[in-house]
Amino acid sequence: MFSPDLVGGFDDDMLTDLAGENFSTASRRNDLVSMAARLREALDIAKRAVL
Repeated sequence: MFSPDLVGGFDDDMLTDLAGENFSTASRRNDLVSMAARLREALDIAKRAVL
């Protein structure tokens, strides 16, 4: 466990190393968020078509 004082002294590179996402994870997450938005939009269109 890190204390707030210790973490407050970390530079950006150290924080990224400890808690940052790697590129492939961030890229995959962004792809999934985009896909979820498209699927929600498609579902809304399908619901309107049924009415």
